Amino acid sequence: MVVATTGAESRELCGQWGDHTDYLRRTSYDCFPAAMADRGYRTISYHGFSQRMFERDKWYPRIGFLESHFLEGLATDSNRFHQRCGSVFTGLCDNDIASAVRDRLTTNPAERKLLYWLTLNSHIPYVPKQGGNFKCGSDAAEIANTKVCELTELWADVFDGVASIATDPNLPPTDIFIVGDHPTPLWERAAAEHFTPHKVQWHLLRDNRTTTHGE
Repeated sequence: MVVATTGAESRELCGQWGDHTDYLRRTSYDCFPAAMADRGYRTISYHGFSQRMFERDKWYPRIGFLESHFLEGLATDSNRFHQRCGSVFTGLCDNDIASAVRDRLTTNPAERKLLYWLTLNSHIPYVPKQGGNFKCGSDAAEIANTKVCELTELWADVFDGVASIATDPNLPPTDIFIVGDHPTPLWERAAAEHFTPHKVQWHLLRDNRTTTHGE
């Protein structure tokens, strides 16, 4: 199991074990975004941190993304992205990115799209949500282990964002695939026992409307 985000991106987007450095040697690579672009899809990526981190501004186009949105460009919309989230990697908040993703998917619904969203502040290291409904760290906590509770609350916010996208009445027929990048790196045994070792969770939400997807 590759315990690195770019390794997971290589696995999911290109079907290869490796990392971002493997996609800096040539101008193009046989990856899923490129294949979808060849089939006429507009291939789009969103990430709330800097494009310079792991040189994503260089290798994302090489694996087939025609359009990429990072902190540098998104932050110019100060009305939508006025908050910052995260600790070591402080960037745009996942909830705000979810709103931008929803708008991009519902704009020009006739355009076929592959949209990839790499989350940020729901990843370790993290900043706990203040005043959350899970009441983490208190006697009334939804999950007794504080670290697991705090992480789960951040993930729940992401799932709420995905749900807002999936239930938008203006969303064209869309399948949504959610996958983790690597097993959650929790060194405390009491926290780690809440997870299956060496397993990465994924969920596929199929559009159940009768409209066909075009191909």
